[in-house]
Amino acid sequence: MTCTWNGLYVGAVLPVALLFVAVLSGCEKVPIGGDIPVTRDRLEGTRLTDINRELSWTFSSEKVVISYEDQPLPADILEIFKLDPAATYDRLEASWELDESAGFLRLSQITADGAAIDHPLRLPITPAGPIRVTLLGRQYNMFAAAD
Repeated sequence: MTCTWNGLYVGAVLPVALLFVAVLSGCEKVPIGGDIPVTRDRLEGTRLTDINRELSWTFSSEKVVISYEDQPLPADILEIFKLDPAATYDRLEASWELDESAGFLRLSQITADGAAIDHPLRLPITPAGPIRVTLLGRQYNMFAAAD
């Protein structure tokens, strides 16, 4: 069983005692293999980290920041943002909206290292179980964003 309890994701990695408390507190059960829908509330205040790399998307209430752990952003991300993949960029920032019913993340007012990008983007985002999402073909783990 996996569920959300007081903002924590509870599952097999936590002690059985905590799991027992979570069950007694009435948290919602998610069937094994079940997905939790991607909603604005789930994304706001969350950092998505690529499960294979250190690529992350950090969502505040109005902005998303995309960065790659102390390295330039990968070429495939630059191509999606219609930037020269041979160029070097460390950070993308954008205003965001989520179309929950259609499963798309809409980005506007995009900047690459502070330089404006003139085109908005519409990116597919889907649930991938209770603690992951799939965005641009990559799976990301969801964590609380650092203050």
